[in-house]
Amino acid sequence: MAFSVSSGWKNALVNGQAYKSLLGVAKMMEDAGDTPLGDVYRAKAVRLRVEYNKLFFDKDKIRYIWCIGQDGKRHDYVNPLIQENAVLF
Repeated sequence: MAFSVSSGWKNALVNGQAYKSLLGVAKMMEDAGDTPLGDVYRAKAVRLRVEYNKLFFDKDKIRYIWCIGQDGKRHDYVNPLIQENAVLF
């Protein structure tokens, strides 16, 4: 079962933002002294990253696509934000 955000389709931008948020919550929990809970959120982020790479990376174009429609069709709109998030996070 994939751990990815879906709002009628699978969207790389939304999932990238969720990944950054999970990392942020993990850091916040660690800073607050709750390292075990931070580890839980970091593990969720890792799960999401693994599925994200499986779902959205286009090996032929060597970049990430925008989304996957409900019909399974992959849509590539060459969005620079998606590539930027992948590089930064």
